[in-house]
Amino acid sequence: MQHFGNWEFIGYYLNTLETLTALYQRRRSGAVDEALVRARARLGSRSVPDNVAGLRQLLRTLREGGLVAILPDQVPADESAVVAPFFGRRVLTMSLLSKLLQRVDVDVVVAAATRVAGGFSIRIETIDGAIHDPDAAASARVINTAVETVVRRNPAQYQWEYKRFRLRDEPDIYKR
Repeated sequence: MQHFGNWEFIGYYLNTLETLTALYQRRRSGAVDEALVRARARLGSRSVPDNVAGLRQLLRTLREGGLVAILPDQVPADESAVVAPFFGRRVLTMSLLSKLLQRVDVDVVVAAATRVAGGFSIRIETIDGAIHDPDAAASARVINTAVETVVRRNPAQYQWEYKRFRLRDEPDIYKR
């Protein structure tokens, strides 16, 4: 899944198939964080935070054959990132998926919910097998290519404001 169309809608749909365990980025406000976790749990999904405990839960879920969602276009911490091309730019891309795939052999898909008249259309597609490459940068290129493919279908529905387009050593053009 990625920030395209309405990724929450994909979570609702996937949770009708099997309990979904989704990694989420913790909020600075504990109250907001708790509210988001409760809201996502209404339909039975589990939200796990982006910390060591949450990552252990993701790995456990994968080993048990469960369904996991990771949004690949978050801005990762330096130690959890590689630089890979995305729309012709060098961007920070998470290495988490690559690291997980070195520990457990699972199928990886890309899911997108596109706004259409009257609701959403969900599309789930397989991803290039090179996602399993042990080189995190090679795996990140596959992720970014898959996201690009989805975005090119309807660029207006991608959340372009994510700061992943800024490398750490470049000025932050998003600050005001």
